[in-house]
Amino acid sequence: MSVNTLVELLAVLAGLAYVVLLIRERVLAWPFGIAGSLLSIYLFVDNKLYSEASLYLFYVFAGIWGWMRWRHRVAANDNPVVVYTPMVHLLVIAIASCGAIALGTFFGEQTDAQRPYIDAFTTMFSFAATYLQVKKVLENWIYWIVLNCASIWLYMDRSLDIYAGLVCVYVALSVWGLLQWSRIYRHQQAPSDSAWRPDDPAVH
Repeated sequence: MSVNTLVELLAVLAGLAYVVLLIRERVLAWPFGIAGSLLSIYLFVDNKLYSEASLYLFYVFAGIWGWMRWRHRVAANDNPVVVYTPMVHLLVIAIASCGAIALGTFFGEQTDAQRPYIDAFTTMFSFAATYLQVKKVLENWIYWIVLNCASIWLYMDRSLDIYAGLVCVYVALSVWGLLQWSRIYRHQQAPSDSAWRPDDPAVH
């Protein structure tokens, strides 16, 4: 087994643990996310996917922020799932789209990047989706469903077959996350059910 294959497998396992724990609202999700992101940076630089490598560097810092924020808010019993208005999402989409065009143009003209625009699209919208995830915004899972579908093609194009298979699993997990967090949000809005939780988040 090559070094790259071993690193890819470890990153896959860390990534799966991260998403499953996140859906279940576990603070322990974030250190797994950080570890998987660090391993992924190495692979993407090696495959000349520079926007994707930049994205995973962002994931490392977002993971640290998410870990600290969730730990503090869970300890304070104040870490609910929230919903943003359509106008806020339109603003998020507009900003991410402008960023994707700018980033794709830069990497396409200044580097030897492969597929710079689709790489930049997945990168900028993943920035946005990760921010929404840290803030526990319900709609983050919709962003991830779309992004993961786009990423499957990108990874297969660059022969990152294990990652492509992982992202197929991520699509299913994102649907699960949307359904699970939707249930949690509905029960948050029902005063008579305020004590019920499908998963009681624990600080680890």
